[in-house]
Amino acid sequence: MGYHAIAVSLACRNSDPAAHYSTAAAVVMAFLDWFKENQIPNGVLYNINVPNVPIRGLKGILPTRKGTRLYRDKVTKFKDPHGRDCYWMGGVPEDHMEEGTDVWAVANGYASITPVHMDMTHYDTLEAMRSKGVDALLKRA
Repeated sequence: MGYHAIAVSLACRNSDPAAHYSTAAAVVMAFLDWFKENQIPNGVLYNINVPNVPIRGLKGILPTRKGTRLYRDKVTKFKDPHGRDCYWMGGVPEDHMEEGTDVWAVANGYASITPVHMDMTHYDTLEAMRSKGVDALLKRA
């Protein structure tokens, strides 16, 4: 709809004794101050992830790229109210801890801010497909 958007998550589990929502709020407020002074590209959503620590325990805020999170054997199949199959991903995910990613930042005590957009196209592969004749597959069959 043309509006800028921010998604915020506090990385806490049900077993955590307290949820430090005030830390997430402080990170968002700091980002909004930055946001007011900086040009924001259209179509970009900012995904903010905050570790569940008191504000004085937060190491800082890092700009990050999206990390890889895998849910192996943690998918539950069920039916929605209309009888259609649905899938729920749950359990404790497995994160690839690569420095510079959102999952690494949060696991290491930093809040992460990742700019994301809806175009998930891998352009190098798209170009390789074009150059290797994918468009001619039916002509060969």
